[in-house]
Amino acid sequence: MYEKDFPIYSLDFIKHNKHWISYYGYGGLSPYYAEDSTGLTIPNCVPFVYGYWHCMGDCKEPKELKLCPGNACYFYPYNDGYERSETIPKVGAISCWNGGPDGYGHVAIVKWVSKDKKRIKTINSAYKSTIYYERTLDYPFNFGSYHHQGFIYCPFVEDDPPIEHKFEIGDKVVITGDLYKSSMAESASGYIKDKVTYITRYAEGSLHPYNTSGDLGWMNEDAIEKYDGEVLRVGDKVEPITNKQYNGRYAVRWDEYYYITEISGDRAVLAAKRGNRLVTWCAMNINNLRKVG
Repeated sequence: MYEKDFPIYSLDFIKHNKHWISYYGYGGLSPYYAEDSTGLTIPNCVPFVYGYWHCMGDCKEPKELKLCPGNACYFYPYNDGYERSETIPKVGAISCWNGGPDGYGHVAIVKWVSKDKKRIKTINSAYKSTIYYERTLDYPFNFGSYHHQGFIYCPFVEDDPPIEHKFEIGDKVVITGDLYKSSMAESASGYIKDKVTYITRYAEGSLHPYNTSGDLGWMNEDAIEKYDGEVLRVGDKVEPITNKQYNGRYAVRWDEYYYITEISGDRAVLAAKRGNRLVTWCAMNINNLRKVG
């Protein structure tokens, strides 16, 4: 399954599911002894995460998974063959800690990861305490006297497929919406309306992935539309809509039309024909020009 399809099992589901229930010792699918006469192996973080993976993979035998058989603190260094990372979380992974008051460590299931990979939400169970609870942690993911060791990636969960984006670098677009100082900024720093420009940068996986000519700010995709007007190129014969130059000053217009000799972002250099030569007149915003003929 993909990360976006990761199942969030409820407490009621877990309490009545064969992957967390162990009757008469190892008589159930769980390879752990029950905590009481109900057959439920939790509250206990180790059988909790084991059961979660066991259920996600629809495992049929108690020892089908190769996770560590010992305390939580030994999960991450254990040679189980599963991929892992000390710093990069993934949805469905087992998050591992050592330390704690008794030194046995802790393990939990990662249910959500922020886009910058610096914040996680976990689903937990605590030995002889809380059966099922959630915790949110920021990098480096330590809490109390527990030191984070890393993440063991779930073999039943794949990375989400790449998100197809509507706009490519170089596209001419019209932007109307909030502007952000960075692609991961939490709040907007400005606003722009009906600006014709070009996409210059794309930051995949960020909150506001697009930037445009002149570094106006980072934008969301829903604030951008494809420009449906004519596309001007070097060599086109054009006329100015107004005589305002790119630098904001006004130019004296001597000719009926001009030729584009250079385009850089939204800046176009115009030249007049003098015999067999093109003589530079001025630079204008490309949106202030229209094609002639």
